[in-house]
Amino acid sequence: MRACRSARIVDVSLVGVLLETECRLFPGMRDELQLGSPTAPYRVKATVLRCHVAALTKEYIQYHGALAFEDLLVLQ
Repeated sequence: MRACRSARIVDVSLVGVLLETECRLFPGMRDELQLGSPTAPYRVKATVLRCHVAALTKEYIQYHGALAFEDLLVLQ
């Protein structure tokens, strides 16, 4: 994601992904995700469907964001 430097994949399917990140994502926001390793990235465009606070402490806030891929993932 360009808006956030990194995110952790909570769940993924052929049509979308649930991410955990420190950045708030806004519904309708479009971005390009880089999945996989830095040496062999797979890039896919996605749109944010929803985002909510998943964890909150004095030190940090974590969000869960659901994103829909613009194209289906192709398994190789």
